[in-house]
This record gives sequence, structure tokens and C-alpha cells, in this order.
Amino acid sequence: MNKEIAKEMRDRGMQECTGTCRFCGQMRVVWAKDPGGYSQEDLDRIASSECDCPGAEREAKRDALISDGKEAIRLTLLDRHRGHAGEVMLAGLKALASGRLKKISVQIDSETTATMFLAKVDKDVRVFVECRTTVREWSDGNQDE
Repeated sequence: MNKEIAKEMRDRGMQECTGTCRFCGQMRVVWAKDPGGYSQEDLDRIASSECDCPGAEREAKRDALISDGKEAIRLTLLDRHRGHAGEVMLAGLKALASGRLKKISVQIDSETTATMFLAKVDKDVRVFVECRTTVREWSDGNQDE
């Protein structure tokens, strides 16, 4: 570790701890203000989030998709009084972001369906939530022929 960075961290009152990446097993330095306030599991989680191994990068991308998805659900469903559909989407978001599901569709009422799916935008994968309403023609029984 760079001695200048270590000095700066110590000057800020941080203490050096050790965490292990749960994906590759590499031990990493983790800086904490109050090391006693962190369990070894916490330090390992931090080390994993800072590691650049393939497993940690996959996890970081999945976490970013989950965060992106929560915001899309909030904007599309929760803020528009479709709470139950949003709750179902939130429950399945982790499986979608992990690739275990391709899409989640929820029938909100007889005319509206919400669908959440992943799509590639430029080089990134993003979470999309859309609501579609089917408009049915109404007939009063009088049909012109």
C-alpha cells in the first residue's frame, strides 16, 4: 500500500483492518474509523466490494442492477399508487438481476400489465419497468352494419 495513502488515512483517524474477498480469497486492507464496530463478516463484505476479481465485479454489476431496478419500480409503480405490483417486482428483482428470471409481468387490473426486464443500452445492461394498458372498444349494443 502506498505509504502516503496510509498516512492520510491515519491522519483522518482511520485504522487499518484486514478483510477477505469472499469470491477469490484475496486479503485486502480495509480502513475503518471504529474497527470494533465491524464484525469480520462486515470487513469481508467491504473487502469483497473493493476487490477487482471477476466474482466481485459480477456482484457489483448485480448490485447496480438492483439499485437501478428499485428506482425504476419506484418511479413507474410505487409513485403511481400501484403498490402491490411494485412489491411483487421488488420481490423478484434479485432473481432478475442475477439472470435467474428473464422478465416479471404482473397483471395490475383487467386492463393494465406491468413488466420488468433487462435490456442492453450501449454497453450497459439496464432494468426497465413498463406499464401497458389495453384499451377495449366499448359497445352499447347498437352496431351499425
